[in-house]
Amino acid sequence: MMKKILCFLVVIMVMLVLITTLKADLLPRGEDNLGHNLVYDTELDITWYDFSYYSPEYKDAVIWANQLSVRVGTVELTEWRLPSLINGKGSKSGPQHYSEVEHLYLSELEHYQVLHPWAFPGKWRYFDNLPGGHYWIIHSNEESGVGSDKNGDAPVYNSFAQKLQYVPISDVNRPKAVRHTFFYDKNTYLGVAVHQGDIIRKLQNQK
Repeated sequence: MMKKILCFLVVIMVMLVLITTLKADLLPRGEDNLGHNLVYDTELDITWYDFSYYSPEYKDAVIWANQLSVRVGTVELTEWRLPSLINGKGSKSGPQHYSEVEHLYLSELEHYQVLHPWAFPGKWRYFDNLPGGHYWIIHSNEESGVGSDKNGDAPVYNSFAQKLQYVPISDVNRPKAVRHTFFYDKNTYLGVAVHQGDIIRKLQNQK
């Protein structure tokens, strides 16, 4: 009887390990030649570039991401873009307001917290350069981003308020946010780049 109970417990433990392994995860993919991390999101099938580009203007952020070239050893990685909205996904902000950045912050980063993010922004395992703020977003990963705005507005994900907002590209009536603490400025606008697919496959194919 005791052996049966032990066998049952072992089976349950194995199943729990398998379930944990199969769930969405962030996987480190090394560093580029500047020391910035590459991190693969298994659920969204995108690779994040751990670098935040300060960009008060939406268009500048789009151009920066589209022209970004990341070197890993002798391999040059291009075809980057800003994070996009995700259609048909639900979130704390509602089904129409879900983005790749929101997924990163609400579904992934909380499992990789190193220090309290509100007091020490940007301190996550695998990510060293996510200070938090308003992250520019394109409407679709099939568009470059510059012409993907709706009625002159561009989406941004506010990581502090944990919601998506629309900001006039003309820089008029931009959401006002006060300085929350001396650690960070909540009114910072940033660009962060993603690459479709697992970057390690591209590295292996080009070696």
